Amino acid sequence: MRGSWYLVGVATIVAQSLVVALEVPPAFTLDLSRPAEHRWDGALVAVLDRHPYEYSFGPVFEEHNATLFKNLTPEQFTTIANAVRRHWPETAAELAGITSQFAAAGHGEVTFEYLTAWLYFHELAHTDVAKGVDARECTGVLVQAADGSVLHGANMDQSPTAARNLTLHVRAIDADGALVFEGVDWYALLSTGVSRALRQGVASVQENWRSTTIRPLADVLADIEAGVISQMLVFRRFFTAAHHSASTGSPVSFADFVANVSLTRLAAPF
Repeated sequence: MRGSWYLVGVATIVAQSLVVALEVPPAFTLDLSRPAEHRWDGALVAVLDRHPYEYSFGPVFEEHNATLFKNLTPEQFTTIANAVRRHWPETAAELAGITSQFAAAGHGEVTFEYLTAWLYFHELAHTDVAKGVDARECTGVLVQAADGSVLHGANMDQSPTAARNLTLHVRAIDADGALVFEGVDWYALLSTGVSRALRQGVASVQENWRSTTIRPLADVLADIEAGVISQMLVFRRFFTAAHHSASTGSPVSFADFVANVSLTRLAAPF
């Protein structure tokens, strides 16, 4: 830890497959060649068709509104939203599109400002305004099969239990349909990112919450205003860049991944 710099702790391995969850979640193809505001079209319906709002997003929002988001002022929500628009315009456009899907489903209370706060949920949950946030640490397991393939299993131990019902299997593709990365995550529609991700031949990875430091909210907001990346976007950013490098004849390695995330500045410990 260096001041407000937190290094990503990573348990990783070059992997060929990713397996997670007791129930196969809905699959969604994220076409990165589409306009950003339409990339997630249909994703919300895919979740709600399996688990209606009152058994999925509703309980999740209710719990975390009570323990975290009610402690933010309207001005602080605006500060976060403006920072995302300024520093992460592509993410802002994707979140705006997801906001429109919530409105179409009859949940206009899920605003763009609210989703930008969810983008930085983990960081905000490490601050002194978070009360009663369930901050247990995640666990992963890597198993190598006899044929040499590697299976990556990742748990989700955060409450409420309904959070599991938000889970999507996201496959990001380019304009030619080539796989860029994939991940299985319940945060995807709340952040446009994945905290568990795979790019074949590079790494299979997941974040891990660390409870070592509680930061003042003002310091975390200052980092967000300065453009510090949400931890939810770290893996997506690297794997997307890795795909571009590979397509131009410069593939990246596992060592490149480790070097990149080891120097990524975060606003809370992971």
